[in-house]
Amino acid sequence: MMYLHIKLTIFLIFLSYLSVAQEIVGVTHIKTQLNNSVIIRGDLSEGTLLDDLSWAWNSNVECFPEVAKQYFTGNHVLFSTNLPAFSEIEIKLIPQNKADKFSLYAYSINLANSYIVPNLPSCLNCQAQYKCDKYSPQSGTLLLSGLSASEVPYRIVIGVVGVSGLTKGAFTLEILLKQTN
Repeated sequence: MMYLHIKLTIFLIFLSYLSVAQEIVGVTHIKTQLNNSVIIRGDLSEGTLLDDLSWAWNSNVECFPEVAKQYFTGNHVLFSTNLPAFSEIEIKLIPQNKADKFSLYAYSINLANSYIVPNLPSCLNCQAQYKCDKYSPQSGTLLLSGLSASEVPYRIVIGVVGVSGLTKGAFTLEILLKQTN
């Protein structure tokens, strides 16, 4: 029985890397490896404004509350990566200019799905961090952690967003996948 469990685990990890072939149009796919950091540089000018943010407070998503929508009204730049079985992801957003205010969100979906915002009817998990002057660190760096996969791999979609309509601003994303068992 243990041998079967090990074979199944290896197979699921293999499948999570094969699914890269189904990339999402309009989303930059990032190839990641377990226990290695990947650094991506980007700019909000590469993204688009979203007219409808109601997906975020939909009960099937619950990413951030409607009262926080001003933190997500700038350009959205989308990335995706695969989250192998038995792993978790840590995402760090570092603005180039500390005066620029950014927000960050990430959601997990089944590998077969290619849902992107604002057409996100549901997701497995969604988390968001937004720069709230009172509580954010002086550096402007935002950190998301806690999205994980147990026995089944997932696709993670990451959104980097300008606060209060910000449409330009350089940033760095650091993504780390960690094995959980």
